[in-house]
Amino acid sequence: MDGGISGVIASRLVAEDGQQITIEVGKPTPTKGEGADCEFRIDGHRRTTHGDDELAALYCTPAEIGFPNPEIDQAAVVPEDVGEVVASRTISHDGQRHTVTIGHPFPASDNSFTLCPFRIGDQPRAVAGGWDGMQALLTAVRMIGAWLQLPQDWPLSTTP
Repeated sequence: MDGGISGVIASRLVAEDGQQITIEVGKPTPTKGEGADCEFRIDGHRRTTHGDDELAALYCTPAEIGFPNPEIDQAAVVPEDVGEVVASRTISHDGQRHTVTIGHPFPASDNSFTLCPFRIGDQPRAVAGGWDGMQALLTAVRMIGAWLQLPQDWPLSTTP
């Protein structure tokens, strides 16, 4: 476990099934090169997001939190199904092609909120949450946009 993040601007204690995880987000800082970085910790494990500026780095952080284990060996991962696919698109952005798949929102096991599974390319399945299916779906779309650093209206402005 790492030490604390200086300049914590937001934190949350998440508790489920008797386990607790602390999430902390630090203040974004400009890098020596171009852009800015934003440090965050999930249960003591320090990570960093990068963006074109401080706002972009901060905006990317919630999406990165949705992918808590990107450093794992992708060759060893068996991709999890997103369930019933409600939308899928392959987009071109920054010279790369990304296949985005969004699954059907479903209630969490305790019915206190709704989850929406999605996947970007060969990344492990991620899940967005909301109070209902609409909010979970919109959160998934925003997380995808932040993860890929797409414009806010990316579903309309990016072409397949």
